[in-house]
Order: sequence, then structure tokens, then C-alpha cells
Amino acid sequence: MSTNPFAEFYAPATPGSKPPRLAGHFKVVRVADLMVNRESRPAMGFDRRPFYKISLMRGRSRVEYADREAEVEGLGLWFVTSRMPYRWQPHDADQAGYVCLFTDEFLLPVKGGIVLEELPVFGPAGCPVLAVSEAEYTTLAAIFEKMLAETGSGYAYSQELLRAYLLELIYYGQKLRPDLAPLPAPTAAGRLAAQFTELLERQFPLAAPRQQLALRTARDYASGNCRSSSSVN
Repeated sequence: MSTNPFAEFYAPATPGSKPPRLAGHFKVVRVADLMVNRESRPAMGFDRRPFYKISLMRGRSRVEYADREAEVEGLGLWFVTSRMPYRWQPHDADQAGYVCLFTDEFLLPVKGGIVLEELPVFGPAGCPVLAVSEAEYTTLAAIFEKMLAETGSGYAYSQELLRAYLLELIYYGQKLRPDLAPLPAPTAAGRLAAQFTELLERQFPLAAPRQQLALRTARDYASGNCRSSSSVN
């Protein structure tokens, strides 16, 4: 059994395999569990990953992006998009908090025309780590604990509850940064363009040199969006 609770997300791609984001995955874990046997695992690489990440952090660490980095000296809430390379570097083993990983497909039933990268907390103007107070940390930790409890509940509507908790985290983070630009209302053209871009980006990176693109023509993309090929052209 793997000692890494996120092993299925970090596993390298193999020829013919689909990246986990295509299946609508969700995972939540305590940071303390991630720190178990951390020294025996390879160091976290600096790379893009096929999922979004929200971390509630307590401890001393550093988060690194391609063009910036931020030191975490106490409490923080960290939002990571699937399009940006990053790395988390804890300064010691005294780390606490929570991490949830999810693919864009997991939120499809509830997000409507919203594109996650257009949300300010996930956008390029967002802050790598949002500072939180002790009271805010307690509020956010309660949401993560509800997620943990729901993942093994067996409740018929557990996925719907998890999506609700996840959206609560996202909008709570936005509430912590009211100075960020508000989300514009999505238009029909904007939604179509976002769906096209999402289908295009799903095909990369290729798992092997001989792997072929599944979508090549306007008809292929139209089929993926349930639209006519003329609308894609």
C-alpha cells in the first residue's frame, strides 16, 4: 500500500492511459498524513499537475511558482491552478492543515459557465498564499473536516455535498481578498470558447511520443461540446 495519500494523482502517465482529470476526481487529506515518511519519498518536482489544489496551511514553508515565491510563516490558504507549475517546500516536519485536490470535471455539474481560471483566487492576479487569522483558520478547518467525514460516509448524495463544500472554500477564499476583480458574467460565446480551450488542453501533455491526439478536426471538437461543427469553425 502506498504511503502517499495522493499517489493516484502524482503517478506518472503511461502510454494509452488517461490523465486523472478526465474522470472527475476529488481527494482530501490532512497535511499531517502527507508528512508521514516524507523523507523516504522523492522531493516534490517543479511541474504542472492535472488538477486544482486548495491547501489550508499551518507551519513554516515556501511555495514556489515559475515567476515568484512566498514564504509561509504561520497560517495560510493556498489556491493552485492546474495550468501553473508549482512546488511546496516545508522547512520542517512541524506542518498541519489540509489539502484537497480536484479536477475541473468534478465541478462540472454545479459550476455552470464559470471557468475556474477566471475566478480571481485562481487567476494570475491572485496571491500565491492568502493570509488567514486564527478564527478564519478554524472556520476553514471545519469545512475540510466535513469533507473528510463525507468522503467515507456512503451517503447517496455525498458527491453533491462535497461539491458544495468545495465551492464554499473557493468563495470563502475570494471573500478574504475583496480587492481582487469580480468575476464577469459568462456569455454564450465565452462559454463556448472556454469549452473549446478546455478540450484542447486536455490532450496535453502526451503520455508517449507515439500517442496521437484524440481531437483533430472541428467535428471532433463539436462532438465533445455537443455542438455543430459550424459553430466551432
